[in-house]
Amino acid sequence: ITEFPAACKRLFQNKLLIINIFSGVAYILGASGYITYLSKYLEVQFNKSSAEASLVIGPITLLSVVIGFLVSGVVISKFKPTPPYLLGWNVIVGFIFIFGELLFLLITCKDKGMVGYSALDKRINLPNSCNLECGCENLKYSPVCLEAYGMTFYSPCHAGCSGMTNEEGVMRFINQICMLQFYHNCTCVPNSNGLPPFETYSGALKGGPCPFECGNNFELFITVMFIIHCFGSSGKIGNILVNYRSVDPEDKSFAQGISLLFISLVAFIPGPIMYGWLIDSTCLVWDESCGSRGNCWYYDKEDFRLKLNATAAGITVFGVILDIIVCYLGRNLDLYGEDEENEGTNDRLKYKVDSETEEGPLKFAYLPNREA
Repeated sequence: ITEFPAACKRLFQNKLLIINIFSGVAYILGASGYITYLSKYLEVQFNKSSAEASLVIGPITLLSVVIGFLVSGVVISKFKPTPPYLLGWNVIVGFIFIFGELLFLLITCKDKGMVGYSALDKRINLPNSCNLECGCENLKYSPVCLEAYGMTFYSPCHAGCSGMTNEEGVMRFINQICMLQFYHNCTCVPNSNGLPPFETYSGALKGGPCPFECGNNFELFITVMFIIHCFGSSGKIGNILVNYRSVDPEDKSFAQGISLLFISLVAFIPGPIMYGWLIDSTCLVWDESCGSRGNCWYYDKEDFRLKLNATAAGITVFGVILDIIVCYLGRNLDLYGEDEENEGTNDRLKYKVDSETEEGPLKFAYLPNREA
């Protein structure tokens, strides 16, 4: 306990250690949005269910981390790259992360959004003249799709559907005064130009949102995510080596503890809160019950994608800048303990020489395993 203040002073005055720690914090903080909300991201951007998203996220994340650690561990143990190469690799990994996060801004599924949504003021106006008499206030999100135009209504009521049929297990709604799972006679269907005035639609509307036009974008997103996770994991061993080798031997455990403390306080705890607030700010329709706000029913997909990925990329840029500084400060760092090993050998030799001079004449032959 008496040495604790002195140890703290040594570590916090170690520029290389502190900058390396905050570099790791920046990368984890940037990635915490994906770590915590990737399932929600896949639901909103690619219309995947929670079960489908979880089925993909688990194997992809685990496999990429294992590959990254294994490959980097084998390369480092076999070739022992010098500090400029090993620390420079972390800088390259940072740029790969930024490229991937910026690429995510472009990878999504196209859809026409919800009827009533205004991209100009980022709001959704559900009431229309055609559904004012339907009593659609405070209805839960129950989307219906006008497949002919690829248009999604918030609920059958908001589509003006007045009737419903069930065909082969699929509900169809008729009399489009308020659209539902195959609804008929719906009065809130825009005309052939997709704009008001509204007209009564003679066809049926299908329950659920209209399918997205994705092509191979979902597979592309998962592939890019897998690649950047592999590269990201490959740089972790270099960061850990810097934490251990930039301090005195007696401070190694304490240095790693300080690293974990900062990662928890600055990345793991505030990260999900910050990204949760960003995602909530993109919500257009909230569940409201008894005067309190519940879950979000409908997000602004473009705003969601922009805020999450741009924020992650911006934080990662800061991490890359710190990695460049670490690469410069640690260019002559002994990453593999060779100096420590040589020092230990010299200490053992000195101890043997001192012992022999006390017992008798000095012998100049050094035999490490000689029996007395």
